[in-house]
Amino acid sequence: MSTNHGTPADVIKKILDKLPGGDCKGFGGCGKATCKECAEAIAAGESVALCPAAKQSKVNAIAKIMGVPAVEVTEKIAFVACSGDAAGKERFAGCKSCADAVDMGFQRGECKSGCVGVGSCMDACEFGAMKLVDGNIVIDPKKCNGCGACANAQVCPQHVVLMIPADATNFIPCSSKEEDEDKVREICGYGCIGCGDCERACPESSLWTRSRWGGG
Repeated sequence: MSTNHGTPADVIKKILDKLPGGDCKGFGGCGKATCKECAEAIAAGESVALCPAAKQSKVNAIAKIMGVPAVEVTEKIAFVACSGDAAGKERFAGCKSCADAVDMGFQRGECKSGCVGVGSCMDACEFGAMKLVDGNIVIDPKKCNGCGACANAQVCPQHVVLMIPADATNFIPCSSKEEDEDKVREICGYGCIGCGDCERACPESSLWTRSRWGGG
């Protein structure tokens, strides 16, 4: 693999200049603690698209620096697959993290699969793209760069923060695994009962359901 002119340090700096910065504390999709470590890994031969937050133009620029063909990327954005308010959110309000909330356990009538609303994902976001509104995590698509830190399993123990294509328009904001339709309706007025009608009605399989996210 050949790189453009410059010492290894120069190459790393050039790559680093193309990365979004902010450092994801090791939670981002690249798996590195800092953007510098990500740049070093790319310079050492890992994918020029190692950083999931790097847009196509940046990936192309990094590929040019490395002297390799560009890699096509799908720009992604965070999405919270829960719009309900029944996962014990009020009771969990004093918890330090979402993991602590989940460790407390759920009570009868609380959704065991939904967002607990403590906001660990907000703490992990270095770009101010998430805020808590009435117990629900709201994502600003203009600020989210798709780094994936909020979706890390260490951040979201409920696995309800998902990375989907930035241009996705059809999705189900629910993560319920409850098979009893009546119980779903009783627990949450926003709950998906898994009937499948939306998938059948949506053309070209463009609906983002949990099966497409890999959530079962």
